[in-house]
Amino acid sequence: LIGHTVALVASGNRSLEDFDVRILTSGVYIHGLRSWGEVWPTRQLLVLRSEDMFADAVGVMKRVQDFLQLPRAIPSSRVLRVANRNSHSVKAKPSRNVNATLDAFFAPYNAQLYAWMEVQGRQFKPWD
Repeated sequence: LIGHTVALVASGNRSLEDFDVRILTSGVYIHGLRSWGEVWPTRQLLVLRSEDMFADAVGVMKRVQDFLQLPRAIPSSRVLRVANRNSHSVKAKPSRNVNATLDAFFAPYNAQLYAWMEVQGRQFKPWD
């Protein structure tokens, strides 16, 4: 399904806005960020990586609270309890072929995302 959907978009037979390619478009973050950046000043947008949340849930939650100018009302122990509960789920790993297909599909969009973040004066660690 992934390979077929990527081929449809690459051939021009489907656009990222078509419903049947939403399996891919949910991961093209730059389109949404550009749209939001046209409505709101980009300094009002906080872009986070889920990998950072998984690696340091408490630190990311503090960053969110600071960004929103909220008091640190959520105790670190609660953040860790929720993060740990979610980290134990078993996830299927895609094949190397699927990973290669997705990496190739997302590469130009991710490059646009990294460039957009840089223009905003923010660092965004690229995905591996």
